[in-house]
Amino acid sequence: MKNKDSFTLMEILVTTFILSLIIICAASIFYLGDLNWRRDSILLELQQEARIAIDRMSRELRQAESSSIIIGNEGKNISFSIPDLSGGTYDINYYLDINSNQIIREYPAGTTQILGNNVSSLNFSLSGDTLIITLQVSKNLRGNPLSFSLKEKIKLRN
Repeated sequence: MKNKDSFTLMEILVTTFILSLIIICAASIFYLGDLNWRRDSILLELQQEARIAIDRMSRELRQAESSSIIIGNEGKNISFSIPDLSGGTYDINYYLDINSNQIIREYPAGTTQILGNNVSSLNFSLSGDTLIITLQVSKNLRGNPLSFSLKEKIKLRN
């Protein structure tokens, strides 16, 4: 007489196979969700870094005299003068440090401040009284490069 309360080997194998498929699908969904969350977090971080750096530079560059702007190193650095309250000027330099991938602000001469990290390219171009800053920031996520580009047009006041 057969015992009807037990499972056959075939039923156990089929159940194990179906359960394995469900676990693999759930793990894949969690992995892809985590990957997308990390990617979006890195892109948000890159956007914030680029916007902060562009904002800081553009605030000072708007005050620059167009005749004092010197763009060097094929558009990768810029030097300019800003009038101060005493009638004089002070000189500011911005450049990309390719060794550390950082935007550096130099003022006064020899004193540096980091404006942005993860910068892969920085370019300045001047056309009349309009200065264009193009900035690209990038970072790797599990071997895949992520990047964000930002372009700002600045109308010079002086």
